[in-house]
Amino acid sequence: REQIERLDAATPEAIAHLEREHASLAAHVETLAGRTAQLVAVSESARMTIEAESAAGRAATASAEATRDAGSARDALDRDEQGREQARADRDRLDIERAALAYDEAEHRRLEREAQMLDQREAARRAVDAAEVEQCGALEAAEEAAEEAARLGREADSAERARERADITSRAALDTLAAAAAAALATERALGEAANAADDRRVSAELAAAERDEDARRLTTLDERLRTQQQVLAAAGREHDQATAAQTAAQGASDAASERLGEAEERRAERAAALDLAQRQDAAMTLRQGLQPGDPCPVCGEPISHIDPHIPPELDAARTALDAAEAVLRNARSEQATAATTLAAAEADAMRVASAVERANADLDAVRAEAAPSGVDVDSLADAAEQASADAEAERARAAVLVAQRDRAGEAAGRLGILRASIGDALAGLDTAEADAGDPEGVHAALNTAIDAHRAAGAEAALASEHARTAAERSREAHANVQRAGERRTRADAELARTQEHLASLGDADVDADAVRAALTATQQQAERHRKIEAALATAAQELAAADARVEAAGAALARAEETATRRAAEATEALAQAEDARRDLVEAWAAAAVEGAPDAARAPRLLDEHRAAVAACERERDLAAQRLETARADAERAEQMRADASTYDGNAELADDLAHELRRDRFIAYVQREAMYLLAADAGERLRTLSSGRYRLVVRDEAFWVVDGFNGDERRSVKTLSGGETFLASLALALALSERLPEIAGRGGAMSLESLFLDEGFGALDQDSLDTAIGGLETLAGGQRLVGVISHIPEVAERLPDRVEVVKNGATSRLVTPGAVPEAEVEPSLTVTP
Repeated sequence: REQIERLDAATPEAIAHLEREHASLAAHVETLAGRTAQLVAVSESARMTIEAESAAGRAATASAEATRDAGSARDALDRDEQGREQARADRDRLDIERAALAYDEAEHRRLEREAQMLDQREAARRAVDAAEVEQCGALEAAEEAAEEAARLGREADSAERARERADITSRAALDTLAAAAAAALATERALGEAANAADDRRVSAELAAAERDEDARRLTTLDERLRTQQQVLAAAGREHDQATAAQTAAQGASDAASERLGEAEERRAERAAALDLAQRQDAAMTLRQGLQPGDPCPVCGEPISHIDPHIPPELDAARTALDAAEAVLRNARSEQATAATTLAAAEADAMRVASAVERANADLDAVRAEAAPSGVDVDSLADAAEQASADAEAERARAAVLVAQRDRAGEAAGRLGILRASIGDALAGLDTAEADAGDPEGVHAALNTAIDAHRAAGAEAALASEHARTAAERSREAHANVQRAGERRTRADAELARTQEHLASLGDADVDADAVRAALTATQQQAERHRKIEAALATAAQELAAADARVEAAGAALARAEETATRRAAEATEALAQAEDARRDLVEAWAAAAVEGAPDAARAPRLLDEHRAAVAACERERDLAAQRLETARADAERAEQMRADASTYDGNAELADDLAHELRRDRFIAYVQREAMYLLAADAGERLRTLSSGRYRLVVRDEAFWVVDGFNGDERRSVKTLSGGETFLASLALALALSERLPEIAGRGGAMSLESLFLDEGFGALDQDSLDTAIGGLETLAGGQRLVGVISHIPEVAERLPDRVEVVKNGATSRLVTPGAVPEAEVEPSLTVTP
């Protein structure tokens, strides 16, 4: 109805009014659209004006910055030129200091060599003293050996004369000479072999002595070279320690300079960021000039709600701080470069000294390697040389003994030859005497006498020969000692001459060693100072080169800054001219659009936005008017149709109201339930009457089942007063009635039926008559197409039911038995039940 009432408002008069309203709004939209073009031109001119003014402000700021940058570049050039002059002055000062130092490297090297010569001269002097002592000892030994040789010679002569006398005596005893001849022959051969062996041993001893002499000379040379290399290594080690200390100090200075450089770069970055922020703030202040709250932002276009008070940025302070930070950064870079140069020089010096130490170690290792094959410790080369000399002397002494033994063997062999010849003559004379005598016994007696005499003479001759041999041996040994003493003296003289010659070659012994060493120390100090000055000069040269590069770079930067300043000034002038042109265009567009008030670039976008908002609002009103017109026309058509349907809907509504009134509060459902209970009570009451032998029947009272006791004057009482058996019968009667009346109660034309019914227990509470009646009723109920199952443990019930299944216990399980067809023992259980 409300919709119909609303549609009734769509009258022809209302539709005509909506048409006039729509036409008026459409005309107004057209008028506003014509003015939009003018305001767009004004807004575009305002935008170009703002952009031109902003560009002019930026150009002016850039020009001012370029001018300041040019000034900063000019100041930097002045500072770099001052730094270059300072570097040049430092280099000149170092040149003067180097010239004043008067360091003579050749004199330094000469003093080093002279100090080394002094050490060598001292060693040679000690060697000369030792040689002189050795010479004196050799001379005394030679004299003693000569005296001993003379004495032994005299003894040998006496022994020889005694031997000769014994030989004369022994010739008379010829009986023993034959055996002596054979023994002499064997002895001669043995002596010859001994002489040959002695010659071989002598040659070996002489060769060994020569090798020992060569070892002694080689070990002496190695000892001298070892001492020299050890001195060189010690000097190189001291210089290496000094270079390492200088390198460590330079490394510390370089690290400190690098740390200061990092801090300076951080401060410079902070100052640059502060200057950049101040410049942006200054540019923002330039753009903000002339803006008012509500004006669009020149950057993002959003309206400005609030403008902070003008606080001029501290550009000058920021630039001053940046200049100071850059000056500190330049100083830090200069210090870092100086430290790096010093460190490089120190590292180069350390590498040079390390190379010298390495070369000295290599030379020392070479000496040790050269001494290694001899198996001698390099620290005891001098002792080894002396031991080699002593071994050579011992070998030569052994060779002399072997020579003496060979000589004695030769003499003995000669004497044995003479003795053998004498024995031969004696034997010949003996044969002649035996032939002439013709008396064997006389000859035998004479021979025995001769033999005895010869034996006595032989013993005397042997004793004399032994004395002579002993004397000869001692004489030969004495002569050998004399020879060895002479050789020792010769070697001592040669060694003394060699050491004296070496000492003479080392120069004048009157040189003051302390003065030389003091001069060497002073020269070494000058050398150290000279090295530091050279390193400082190298650093100064690098600083000067760096200063020249900085001056050149600063000059180029100044030229670029001046060029940039000129270009930025021209750009600022051009930007100002463009801003003036934009302002004139804005004035013309403002006048053409007939906008009230003075031309305002910031106000123009707002005017355009307001006009566009008005146009949009007018267009929305026009569209809404068109929609309202269309809606009114459609509502008029729907109103006619709805009026026709309203009468039909009213009749149906009245019918529905009546039906709802009747069905309110579930009275229909309660009615159906009551009817079903009455129907069940009537049927079950008749069945209960039969089951109870006419005593009980069921009725409905207060929506509940009651029993009527016929034996007590039709007394009505609650079913709760029935006994257990009576209750079972009442329940059975209701179940039987429900099974019969279910299709009727369901109200579906018999489509639903109860085909199976199971009763569990309850039969034990019935007497025999009631039991018979109940079972009879069940049999009657099961007569049709209905299955009735009874579960009971009462035998009487089981006996009354022909079709049954019995459950028989079997130990821990149970089995099903169907009585009647087959004896129980022959039945295979079809189902086993576990209790």
